Amino acid sequence: LGDFLRELDRYRPGILRWQPELEDLRVTGSFRLDDPNQVLNLLAVSLPLQVQWRTRYWATLVPREKTT
Repeated sequence: LGDFLRELDRYRPGILRWQPELEDLRVTGSFRLDDPNQVLNLLAVSLPLQVQWRTRYWATLVPREKTT
């Protein structure tokens, strides 16, 4: 995931950060680069992570909180 996010970051304005424990998650697929924020939302649906939007230009990916 880390390599993918570094590449995706080139296509979106603003700040994209992620916690180090997400770095080694595996991701496969085809993604449209004309809406990188939508790609982040899709990752949150398919991987155990969530996107925290601070502003529309600042997104941080964190591990999804476990619910009991």
